[in-house]
Amino acid sequence: MANPSPAEPLTGAHHPGGPLLLGRPSPARSFPVRTTPALTTPGTSGSAPASGSAPASGSGLAPGPAPGGRPAVPRTLLLAQLGNSVGDGAFYVTCAPYFSGIVGLSAAQVGAGLTVAWAVGSPAGVPLGAFADRRGPHGVSVLLALVTAAAVASFLLVASFPAFLAATLYACAQSGLAATRQALLARTVDPAGRTAVLVRLQALSHAGLAVGAALGGLALHAGTRGAYLAVPALDAAGFLLCALLLGRLRAPLPPRCPRPPSGAPPSRPCCATAPTWSSRSSTR
Repeated sequence: MANPSPAEPLTGAHHPGGPLLLGRPSPARSFPVRTTPALTTPGTSGSAPASGSAPASGSGLAPGPAPGGRPAVPRTLLLAQLGNSVGDGAFYVTCAPYFSGIVGLSAAQVGAGLTVAWAVGSPAGVPLGAFADRRGPHGVSVLLALVTAAAVASFLLVASFPAFLAATLYACAQSGLAATRQALLARTVDPAGRTAVLVRLQALSHAGLAVGAALGGLALHAGTRGAYLAVPALDAAGFLLCALLLGRLRAPLPPRCPRPPSGAPPSRPCCATAPTWSSRSSTR
């Protein structure tokens, strides 16, 4: 077979697979040529999105400010944690010298009172957390912060060992507040960001305790009655600030089970049909 001239198109008669366009294509036997658009990267000419377009999902952008002018949820929780951590740090450093040197209790009474207080208060977080599951962590957290502030303020009036047992109320409210605050975190923070917020809360709690311990050291250095009395007042003010900040959150209430009609047999409890905050956060 003779080779075609360079100007002559190679049609199907010359190539079994169709025309090979070497010259002017034949109108009847030409194949369409598909063109692939050039790939561009963001930031180059012609690749910028249209003005006003929404960002793609999964871009990792931080959410905007909370509606209504309220502070963002993580910032509110962080400030609330910092407020009571500073006061607690100062109180932990000065509580034993205060009750023994200012109030006049013996070392055995101070040790026994604190032991009883935390022996009762530490397990109290479990029923208080269950109560928050049923009633909603938002209101219960604010209530426990106020009770803790009142218990700490009562230390300013302690003059005997029976009155010193108010530390039991302080320990119970403190443990319950820690439990309900975790439930409030699980309710108000997106599951993808809870771990990061928990890390920041823990770090800020240690930082607040360190700052409070330094303030307590100043009270120990002064050694005056007024310096010691300022520490429980500072701790109470910190829990009042915590209650104020937690009160600004708007966490929805947990779903309530419908009431059975009159005469119907009792159904399962609400905790069996609606998961608690802790179980919700663990399953997400």
